[in-house]
Amino acid sequence: MKFLQITNRIPFPLDDGGNIANWNVLNEMKKAGISVTLLSMNTTKHFCDPEVMYPVVDKVVAVNINTDITILGAFSSLFSGYPYIVKRFINEEFGVALMNLLKTDHFDVIQLEGIFTSVYIHLIRRYSKAKLILRAHNVEYIIWDRYYKDEKNIFRKIFLYDMTRRLRKFEFEHFRLFDAIIALTNEDEQLIRNSGYSKPLEIIPLGVDTDKFFPVNEVKKDNQEIVIGFIGSLEWLPNLQGIEWFLANVWPQVKLKSPNAVFRLAGKKMPEKFKSVSMPGFEPVGYVKDAADFTRSLDIFVVPLLSGGGMRIKILEAMACGKCVVSTRIGAEGIQAEHGKEIFLADSPEEMQQQLLILARDREKVVRIGENAELKIRQSYTWPVLIRKMMQFYTSVK
Repeated sequence: MKFLQITNRIPFPLDDGGNIANWNVLNEMKKAGISVTLLSMNTTKHFCDPEVMYPVVDKVVAVNINTDITILGAFSSLFSGYPYIVKRFINEEFGVALMNLLKTDHFDVIQLEGIFTSVYIHLIRRYSKAKLILRAHNVEYIIWDRYYKDEKNIFRKIFLYDMTRRLRKFEFEHFRLFDAIIALTNEDEQLIRNSGYSKPLEIIPLGVDTDKFFPVNEVKKDNQEIVIGFIGSLEWLPNLQGIEWFLANVWPQVKLKSPNAVFRLAGKKMPEKFKSVSMPGFEPVGYVKDAADFTRSLDIFVVPLLSGGGMRIKILEAMACGKCVVSTRIGAEGIQAEHGKEIFLADSPEEMQQQLLILARDREKVVRIGENAELKIRQSYTWPVLIRKMMQFYTSVK
């Protein structure tokens, strides 16, 4: 098999859920003896040397492209056929690079990572007879619909409504152009089916590198501090919204009633507003070199997401490290873990406060839930298992 992956950024460094997922797909494909090529946009915002990909690919083609959001670009998109969030990824040089690649090489499977790359699907059809697969990292319009509903500023609300409406139309039209779709969650599968898509669709979730994310047994005494934490990209709006909500509505009561609790926040691109917060027990850590080490340093991993879509790979990584996870239901979408056995779910401030306070006083339960979580990961969410399922799916697509 000759496999081409198309991405809207080079999947490196491995400090982002999307990068980690794309890297591991390529890595497992290459280990299976498949010829692997990556065609990627090398964006101004996430620019890096394409050579970093050679451990997991046979060939990489990268095209420099500026996808930065601008006011002028957002305004001009109101008069174009594409929603602005999509229009940013249309680039003539990238189209030429794609055409040249397809003219000079043959591929059996071309996998587009995320709906934004589907703007090139007609070009691909013109020059290739490969099976075209969309790996839908999420259903994008749902994310923006949640932003729209939460927005208070009337002008931004109007803009978000228009973009959400056009993004939904774009996604529904482009889903049907693929030979098959891989969804990450049951929720996304249902949304895609509701769009009228009737061709092959398989749910293949994200996985975890259990050689890197694994538990370290450590028994803490009852009088030691209980460390609650979160790590994730702090330039992603759902993470920002969730942390702001948690600090305003959950953490003060948890700290008041459990004085030995601390909340550590880690992640790249931490805004200054978090660094300058003066709040008892809150420790803004910022960027950490080793996400696995940070995750293992926690007792409880909290995921207070109120918006977003797809799957949170950070939850899977925390579970693989044997950590007790407390998440909103939106945060835990797509993860088949049982509430009260392998994870705790809490949507309101009161529910999340209650769960965290119960756990802060019951270290045995924290350990037990973490052990169950790690077992769940090893049974269902390791990359070799998931990639085998992906390859079987490719074979089944006619």
